[in-house]
Amino acid sequence: MFSFSLWQSFASKCKKPLACPGLLSFSCGISSPAPFIFNPVFQLMKNVQTLTATNADPYANPSFIEVAGSDGFFPKLNSLGFPLNRNSIDLAYIPHLLRQRRSIERVSFCVSPAWVDWMGLGSQDALQSVIEELAVDFPESVELDWFEL
Repeated sequence: MFSFSLWQSFASKCKKPLACPGLLSFSCGISSPAPFIFNPVFQLMKNVQTLTATNADPYANPSFIEVAGSDGFFPKLNSLGFPLNRNSIDLAYIPHLLRQRRSIERVSFCVSPAWVDWMGLGSQDALQSVIEELAVDFPESVELDWFEL
């Protein structure tokens, strides 16, 4: 409760939308209350265009999906970023989010260089195949891409 009060107080002191960030990298556990705790600050972030995470857990957190899917948060949101490595990721909530937030035009996968090396010569084709499988339920209008980082 203290954390929520702290961030609510911070947000009330700001009083007007934050000019940045344009990219928000967020991390929390699957059942973490962090999206709820940061709610007051998220409401001030009117210029966020890209949401990304250092691990896939936020995208499996129903509270985070609720925040990201709400029109009251991140009104300029147009892309999502996902880490992609040897660990499995749960994107079960994402098709619903993409249908709810039609402004999201692109989903990018940040691929671990170690994973690309592990996959070997056919890694580009294999990666494309993995991404297509993960995105099978995404709306066709959403552009998919990937990059190494």
